[in-house]
Amino acid sequence: VPFMKIYDLILGKAKPEEVLAVVERANLDKEDKNEALFYAHLYIGLNHEAEGRHDKAIEVLEKGVKYKISHYMWDVANVHLLLAKKEK
Repeated sequence: VPFMKIYDLILGKAKPEEVLAVVERANLDKEDKNEALFYAHLYIGLNHEAEGRHDKAIEVLEKGVKYKISHYMWDVANVHLLLAKKEK
């Protein structure tokens, strides 16, 4: 959770809210849910950016970095967000 739905999002077969819904429905403990929400927001944000919705990407990435995880991907997301804001 939520990578298969993220894959569908990238293929154009799912919407961002469906990715988040998969996380909400999953039976995850608090730590796993936090991590799943981080990744959901990260990839939704990156997808918005790839499709040219820069402001929406920043909005979603800002939500994502609030779900702090102890993995280098959090740092990647945070740096990406800072660079996106700088380009704005």
